[in-house]
Amino acid sequence: MKLIPSNLLRSTGRRRFLPVFAGILTAAVLSSCGNSKAKQTVKTFLDQSLAHTEYDIQSFSEVDSTERVTPATVKQMRQFTASHFQPKVNYVAPTTKLRYVRVVYTQDKDTIRQTFYMNDAMTGVVCVKNDNK
Repeated sequence: MKLIPSNLLRSTGRRRFLPVFAGILTAAVLSSCGNSKAKQTVKTFLDQSLAHTEYDIQSFSEVDSTERVTPATVKQMRQFTASHFQPKVNYVAPTTKLRYVRVVYTQDKDTIRQTFYMNDAMTGVVCVKNDNK
């Protein structure tokens, strides 16, 4: 004797799958939106702040986050990268959680690798770290 018809069991399996699939799809869409926002923020920062305005972006990494950057580290990174940018750079205030993206670009035949740290909302750059070795 069957207590539950087999057609209901199959549809229940599908019902379980749909929320999981929707969650994965939502995460993928939000991730790509975050990457797009980070790219635009970095491009705007470079356009406004580079000492030499001619540059060509080669690659962007995926956006990641950290809470390990201290105010002293932010100050130090700003000092170390000052020669790459105009004297009056418009950095935004740091948040507890920073988003970051690694960028490779060319400028005057030099390849430059930098990590751009942005506030949590990714509306502006907090500091930049030189990754060239």
